[in-house]
Amino acid sequence: MKTKIPKTRSSLKFFFNLTFLSSLSALFILGCSDDDKKTNKPNQVSDYYGNAIMGQSNDPKKSRLVTITDYSDQPIPNAEILLGEQFQNGEQENLLISDQNGQFVAPPFWTKPLTVTVQAPGFIRASFLNQVFKGQKFRLHMANPTMNFELRGRTSGHQITNSDGFVDVAMIIPAMTRKELFNFELNNIVSAQSDELSVYGQKIKVPSNLSIPNQKESYKFVPITLDKLNYRMNFPKSGKRKVFAAAARLPFGTLIDQLRAGVPFTNLINLIDIRSAGLSEVNLKNPSTEADIAVNQVYFQKRRRVQAPAFGNALEMITVGVSDLGGYLLPTDVKRMNQNESIQLGTAPQRPEMVLSVLKRKPGNLLTTEQDSFIPAAFINSTDDAKQGPHIQRGNEFNQMSAVLNEDAGDFSPEFLPLVAPPEVNSYHELTVPNVNTIPGVSPIATILMLSVSEEKANQDGSKSRVQQIAWEVYADDWVNHVTLPDWTLPLTGDKKKWEIALVGGKNNLRAFDETQVIDNASHITHSYTEF
Repeated sequence: MKTKIPKTRSSLKFFFNLTFLSSLSALFILGCSDDDKKTNKPNQVSDYYGNAIMGQSNDPKKSRLVTITDYSDQPIPNAEILLGEQFQNGEQENLLISDQNGQFVAPPFWTKPLTVTVQAPGFIRASFLNQVFKGQKFRLHMANPTMNFELRGRTSGHQITNSDGFVDVAMIIPAMTRKELFNFELNNIVSAQSDELSVYGQKIKVPSNLSIPNQKESYKFVPITLDKLNYRMNFPKSGKRKVFAAAARLPFGTLIDQLRAGVPFTNLINLIDIRSAGLSEVNLKNPSTEADIAVNQVYFQKRRRVQAPAFGNALEMITVGVSDLGGYLLPTDVKRMNQNESIQLGTAPQRPEMVLSVLKRKPGNLLTTEQDSFIPAAFINSTDDAKQGPHIQRGNEFNQMSAVLNEDAGDFSPEFLPLVAPPEVNSYHELTVPNVNTIPGVSPIATILMLSVSEEKANQDGSKSRVQQIAWEVYADDWVNHVTLPDWTLPLTGDKKKWEIALVGGKNNLRAFDETQVIDNASHITHSYTEF
C-alpha cells in the first residue's frame, strides 16, 4: 500500500541502519493562513493560525506546543510527527515537523484521542496510543549502532584455596537499570558466547564472560591446573558502562561432569555461589577495549529467604537477588526454583536490596496438550476462545515470562500476573494482544510493544553473535488488546523479526505512556513475543 504524501512537502527518505537514519529537508510547520502572506523571519515557525511562534509573539496559541526530546530531555529538531493512523491532506494535514526547539503546534483538529507516531534521524521510531492534546512531551530512544563492542581483560583480588574441590571464577556482569532488570535473561549473567577449556583430555565450553584465575584442582584423582585468565563480552553500543566482576565458586567435579555431558551452563546456575564483587566503569569507544577489574570491593554475606508459590511442573521460577551499589543494580545471586521450593539468596549488607522473580517455561520442555493440563489456570492467560487452550508455547524458554520486583525487606513469596500469549501479528503494523486478567493489589499501568530485527554479526575473534536492532516502540497508558499503527514505510533488514509485548502493572493507579514513569512505578510485568 502506497501512502500519499502531501505535495507541499519533500518526500520521506527513511533509511534503517540499527534503527533509523533519515534525510529531511527544510524546517517548517505548514504554511501561513490566507490572511497572513508575510514570510517568517529566520528561526521562526508558523502555527496553523499564521502566528510566528519562535519570535516575540505573545499569541495564546503558543499554549498548543508539544515537545519532542530524547531521554536526556534534549530537544530533537526535524522530527516527523504523524497524528493518527492515516496520512491526510489539506486542512486535516497531519504530518508535522518539529522546530529547532523540538516543538510543534498541535493542530485544531486534534481534539480526540489519536495515535502519535514520531521518528527522527538517529532515533527509534515510537508511537503513543490514544493521546489527547495536553501540552505533553514525547521522548525517543537513541538508535544503537549495528555492531558489537568487545570488552576483555582479567580479574584480580581472588581468595583461592587449591585442591578444595571448588573452582574459583569471576563473572563479568553489566550493571543494570530497572528496565534492564525487568528484561532479565540468563544471558545477562552467563554469556551466550563461549570459550574452550581443556579438562581431562576433553575440550569443554565455558561462558566467555568468565575469568578463571590460575588454580589447581583434581578431577577423578588427576591433578589439573586451571587458568582461563581472560574474559570477554560484547556490548551493542559504545560509550561509558558500569560493569561488575563477581567472584564465585562452583563444585569442580559436578561442574565438569555436567559440562562433559553437554548440559548448558545456564542450566547449572544453582551451582554458582557468588561471594563478592567489584565495580568498574569502562569506556567502550573502540571495537575492542581492555579492562582489568577487582572482585573484592563488596562481600555478599547477608541472606534473604524466598518461597516459590505453586505453579505446576512445566514451569519454573528464576529468582535474582539484587543490590543497589551507588545507583547501579547488581545481581548478587541467581537460582532456578521449582514450585513450593524455598531458598536463601545472597545480598550485599547495608545496601538497598530487591528480589526479582521470573516465572517461565522450563528449558527444553516441548509441551503437549496433556502437559498443559498440569499448569494451574492461575498461571495461564484466560481467553475468550477455549479452543486455543493454555498459552505455553514451544521455542525459546523466555518467549513467555511473568516478572515480579519486590523492594520490601524480609522474606518474600511472589504473586505473578498470568503468562500472556504471544501477540498475533497481522502485519508489521497491526497486531492483536491477548487478554490478561490482573491480580488483587496490582493495577494496569501501561502496555509496551517493541518491533525488532536481528542478524548475525562477526566478533573480533571471528565468532558470531546475534545483534538486535530495535525498529519501533509503542506505548499505551493502559492494557490494550488491538494495536493498529500507521502504514508508514519501514525498511527492515535481518533474517529474524520480532514483536514483543509487555503488560505492566503496579501497586498504584498511575497510568503512564512515558517509559521512565512506567518502569519507575512497575512492580509486575507479563511479557511475550512472536518471531516472524
